[in-house]
Amino acid sequence: MFHTPYGFEFLDVPEEKRIYMVEVGGPHTWRTIYMDGRPHPKNLDPSFFGHSVGHWEGDVLVVDTSASTNDSG
Repeated sequence: MFHTPYGFEFLDVPEEKRIYMVEVGGPHTWRTIYMDGRPHPKNLDPSFFGHSVGHWEGDVLVVDTSASTNDSG
């Protein structure tokens, strides 16, 4: 995931119940981590970063990512 030497940044947007992960340098990619309790979609379209949902366990952000329609979530 962290394939460039330029670092990354987490942007927490509580009013949207989302956390964005922005990578800088290289291709300027981002990942959306949904924080609203939604499950992974049943018919997930394949993508480079997959579909991510997260929740906080104390001070730790726990992220579950499903990369294909064959994953159970």
